[in-house]
Amino acid sequence: MHEIRLAGPWEHLEDAATYRVTLPQALSQGTAIRRRFHSPTGLSDETRLFVAVHRTENSGMLKVTCNGHDLIEAFDEEILLFEVTMQIEQHNELVLRPAGEESAGVEAVCLRICEPRSDDTMPS
Repeated sequence: MHEIRLAGPWEHLEDAATYRVTLPQALSQGTAIRRRFHSPTGLSDETRLFVAVHRTENSGMLKVTCNGHDLIEAFDEEILLFEVTMQIEQHNELVLRPAGEESAGVEAVCLRICEPRSDDTMPS
């Protein structure tokens, strides 16, 4: 497994305003953060790609989209891990926003590149 940290630049989206922010970031209802990135190089047909979202303590649920596709609505897990292999394009956009009434906090976001192994291809 190889990990690429999506440290920045992130954009904070609120109403019509957009401005750059760094992680960690707290999100309230009606706000979101967006990160654009290129597809990692060297991916094979066998490679699986995951996005890992590290939430802050006591964070509410998050809604995550990649290139306009809803990926997950999270519950009470500290690290959210979900596969994006089929959603990745040359140029990508990842958007995170609160899924419910509670605010949500994002500590860090990483791409996990997993090459196949004979027994298991899920990241640990």
